Amino acid sequence: MQLESEVIQAEGGVVVFALKGRLIAGPRLTIAEAQVKSIVKQGANKLVLDLEQVEHADSSGFCLLLHAFTAVSAAGGQLRIAAPNRRLLDLFQLTETDRLLSICTDRSACIQSLTRRNPPKGGNEAGSLRSPSA
Repeated sequence: MQLESEVIQAEGGVVVFALKGRLIAGPRLTIAEAQVKSIVKQGANKLVLDLEQVEHADSSGFCLLLHAFTAVSAAGGQLRIAAPNRRLLDLFQLTETDRLLSICTDRSACIQSLTRRNPPKGGNEAGSLRSPSA
C-alpha cells in the first residue's frame, strides 16, 4: 500500500499526523517529510505521529521519524509516537531510539500525555510502551 497521510487537529493544540501504508523511500515519503516540516513551521509544538496503520518502514522511513523529532525539539515542542507495530518497536529498541522518542500505545494516550498540565519528567507516561529505567 502506498503511503497516505492525514493531518488532524486534536484537543489542547495537539496536531496528529496519521500515516498509513509503507514508510519507504520515494516521492510520497518526501511529501510526508515536507508536511511534517510545514506543520512545525506553522507553529505546532505538540505533534503526534500516528503509526497505527503503518505496515513497514525502511531506513528512509525511520529517518523521517527522527527528522520529525529533531524539527519539533528544535522548535521547543514535544513529539509523541503512537501505536507503532511490533516490527517498528523492535527497531526502536535495537537502535536505542526508544530512549529518545516518547512512544505510546495509541493516539489517545499520546494526546493525553501532551495535554496534561504538568507532564512527568522522565519515567513512564500513561500508555507508554517503554519499560521503567533503572
